[in-house]
Amino acid sequence: MKLIRYMLIFLASYKPLSSDAQIFGVVNSYFKVTDVVPSYNGLRVSDISGLNVNDRVLIIQMKGAAIDESNSSAFGSITNIGQAGLYEFATICGFLNDTVIFERELKNIYDYTKAVQLVRVPVYTDVTITGTLQAQPWSTTNETGGIVAIAATGAITLNASINADSAGFRGGTLHTFTTCALTSSAYYYSPSTTTSSWQNGIYKGEGINYTISSKEGGRGKQTNGGGGGNNHNTGGGGGGNYGSGGNGGNSTGYSCSGSNPGIGGLSLSAYGYSAASNKIFMG
Repeated sequence: MKLIRYMLIFLASYKPLSSDAQIFGVVNSYFKVTDVVPSYNGLRVSDISGLNVNDRVLIIQMKGAAIDESNSSAFGSITNIGQAGLYEFATICGFLNDTVIFERELKNIYDYTKAVQLVRVPVYTDVTITGTLQAQPWSTTNETGGIVAIAATGAITLNASINADSAGFRGGTLHTFTTCALTSSAYYYSPSTTTSSWQNGIYKGEGINYTISSKEGGRGKQTNGGGGGNNHNTGGGGGGNYGSGGNGGNSTGYSCSGSNPGIGGLSLSAYGYSAASNKIFMG
């Protein structure tokens, strides 16, 4: 199961949308950041439609970690966390064509080539969650989604759940092999063009790094993304976030069996979620 970070943000200085709102479903809007414009204290987005002056927004970088690429159990370990997980809140004060300009200078320096998104955060006075509050599922193509964020100057009443299950990074794609051959546990990565079990491994789950070309498969983890099973009928590793993901299961006792399942994704607790390292991540 993919875990997702959600936030209830209490603010005291922003104009609320409603004095007694009732909400459910997806209440956020998501915008891909395509450039940083420091001369205007702004960010360029793919489309400003739906954004307004005085809107409160969350800016967050979803990816950017570098990993160990060796064909060993270290594959997928983080060698440099980079700017992955950086985030902050800001208020829009204006627009210049497709550039969003903010009231104050941004605290962080973002790498817009590493999946930075801007999320519109609705601000309420008092708000009641009357049905399941959800995130728009993460889009690997658009690099947006996967986050629930609301704010209130008064009370937030939860009469229903906040649920972002299956809205985070994508899991490894299922692939059915047509041949049976046992494989070596030594293969921690393999190309996405794998068509036979002897080629060692199927697709890894997505993590806070970018997938490396020709190393998309195999049992090695991919930062917090789980590795793919190496043999027929072995399971992929689970995704991690604050905690680590579990290893995949071995196959049952069929004649075509395997014992080299995917390795679970990394715990990211050492890289954020604290005053000293104020970063948050998606699972």
